[in-house]
Formats: sequence, structure tokens, C-alpha cells
Amino acid sequence: MFQQLDIADSVRRQLSHATTPEHKADFGQFLTPATVARFMASMFPPSAVQTCRLLDAGAGVGSLSCALLDRWAAGGLGFDFESVEVTAYELDDKLREHLQRHLAAYPHVTSHIIAGDYIELATANGLHDRGYTHVILNPPYKKIHSKSAQRLALRSVGIETVNLYSAFVALAVGETMQGGQIVAIIPRSFCNGPYYRPSGTGPYGVSQLYGGGCVLSQL
Repeated sequence: MFQQLDIADSVRRQLSHATTPEHKADFGQFLTPATVARFMASMFPPSAVQTCRLLDAGAGVGSLSCALLDRWAAGGLGFDFESVEVTAYELDDKLREHLQRHLAAYPHVTSHIIAGDYIELATANGLHDRGYTHVILNPPYKKIHSKSAQRLALRSVGIETVNLYSAFVALAVGETMQGGQIVAIIPRSFCNGPYYRPSGTGPYGVSQLYGGGCVLSQL
């Protein structure tokens, strides 16, 4: 069955070929292929919440959100939501128009597309539980300079980390409701040392771990 993710993936391939390596490096940008996005969406356990409140930070063209929404739209796959609210952050101006269009294709979905740096925006008024029931992430993979605005913003909410990917996961844990689920692409090193429990976040458990991804549960 042709799904919205297939459309998003076609756009992803075109943009990936047209985007310079320098631009990708500046953003720590690795857009998610459809096969990976579908696998990540399949990792969420069944849920009976009435409204799915989904966070997709560093959303790109929306592939991960589309994968989850396609699973919901297909029915019978453990998602019994009546509606979905998507909050998608994307810093790259070149991607947001595509993101908006792809998410707008779903009925019964309310999308909030936020332009800007997720770290700076999530920490602006302190780190709070924002009631997200589901989080799906392919966070940027890049070092954070010790004196950068991002490092200072993270420190203001008690998070000390040197990589964008672990910062995104730590913030997502802090914004997810109790019992919420997070599926994220992370390197294996996340489960070593301080990465596994970034300071400043609430407790969580790892229920599934694969070579390039995991499922976290907010406890």
C-alpha cells in the first residue's frame, strides 16, 4: 500500500543528492530512509491513549512522523488513538516546507511545525513535562562546543553532555509524560558511562536496544 512516507522518502532522496556535504555537516544532518523510519515506528508498543502527542525534534522532511502516522492510519496495529498532535522542530529552512506539506496530508492530525533550535527553545523557560506520549527521533550527530549557546542552554536545565544526539534524548525524556515512549536512533556509546543517564532528566528504562536504536520508557 502506497503511504505518505513513500512521498516523503522520494523528497528525502532528491534533497540528499542536492545538499552539499558541508551543509549536512553544519547541521549534523542525516535524513532517515523509509525502511529505517518504518522499523522505528514498529518498535512502539501498543497504546490505547485517546490522543497521541508526538514529538519529532530535528524532523527533517517528516519521515519519522509519517512512519508512525502511516502505522496508525493502517489500523489494527496496536494504535487506537482518536487523534494525533504532532510537534515537529526543524532548524533547516530548506526542509520545513516539505515537512509541513507531508504532515498536512493526514486527517485528524494537528501539526505544530516549529522553526528553530530545539535545544534553545526547549530550555528557554526551563525543562518541563510537556505531556508527549510518544517521541520519535533521529537527532543530529555533532559535537557541542564547550562555550556554545547550546551548551550553556543545556547547563541551565542541569544537562551536561558533549553531543547533540544525547542532548536531544535528554531533553525529550524531560518533556515526555510518565509512561511515555521514546524511539531514537543513537550510537551504542549512549549506553556507556554518563550518556546512559544524562544529568537533569527524570528516570527512564530501556525496553529494547538494537544496533542503531532503542526504546526508552519514562518511568
